[in-house]
Amino acid sequence: MQFDGGIRDGQAKWEPAVNANRVALLAVCTGLIAATLGTLAVLRRPPWPDLTGRWER
Repeated sequence: MQFDGGIRDGQAKWEPAVNANRVALLAVCTGLIAATLGTLAVLRRPPWPDLTGRWER
């Protein structure tokens, strides 16, 4: 990894310590995983009442 920040030729240059693109990608992946797990949980056992039942006479 190369250091690009600092002072060179009398000019100061600032580089962020964290790569914002990597953080954004991690956030998107986390959201997709959470949405997938939530969808699987709802499909496995929906939050609405179970309408199938026995009709006894």
